[in-house]
Amino acid sequence: MFAIRIRRAAAATSLLAVATSLAACNDSAKTAPVTIAGILVENGAQQNVIVGASATDSLKVQVTTSNATLASGVEVDWTIVAGDGTVSSATSKTDGNGEAAISYKAGTKAQLAQVSAKVSGLDPVLFNIQQSADAAQAENVGTNEPTVAMIGAGSVPISVVVVDEFGNPVSGQTVFWAVTNGGAGTFDLPSSVTDSDGTAVVNFTPGTSPGTVTIEATTGNGIKADISLPVVSAN
Repeated sequence: MFAIRIRRAAAATSLLAVATSLAACNDSAKTAPVTIAGILVENGAQQNVIVGASATDSLKVQVTTSNATLASGVEVDWTIVAGDGTVSSATSKTDGNGEAAISYKAGTKAQLAQVSAKVSGLDPVLFNIQQSADAAQAENVGTNEPTVAMIGAGSVPISVVVVDEFGNPVSGQTVFWAVTNGGAGTFDLPSSVTDSDGTAVVNFTPGTSPGTVTIEATTGNGIKADISLPVVSAN
């Protein structure tokens, strides 16, 4: 009987120790600190914005904690890391949904821009924004005038360069060609399209009469440029 009582007492002591240990673990789990754990792009990435204009969508991130809740009141730092655009604020704080946002305005250069959003202790996330050239402006269709065209000597290349108001080349712009003064001549194409450098090229063959021919280049949105081309006899 005595030996049996000792074993029962030992077993009770062991169970008490386990229960105490589990309670300590639970208390530790309850008091573990909550930390900022993640930042994700929520809106505004991969936009295309015309130079000089504001982005349609705001740049927005969401910040979460280590226990998978939304983190409010967290400061987010916004930085232009590529391009010449601007952001509405260098910092903003997350709201009750864990979200922080700023607006973006494109600069004057057609190029890829990037904005970084960073929370202290975490890797930054990036927003890629393509700044694209605006439509051609009336005063910004330049010409490349040949020195002379010779009758019977074949065609000469004629080109125009189409740029926007900031001087960025406008690609994909259709240019229509016509002789408006000074005689006859033919083009190898009625229209041509600007390349990545904003250049449209056509080949012109003069008629049989010497003089000065005026060639008009007109863009699809009605912007015009005149090219004066002297035409001379081969003799």
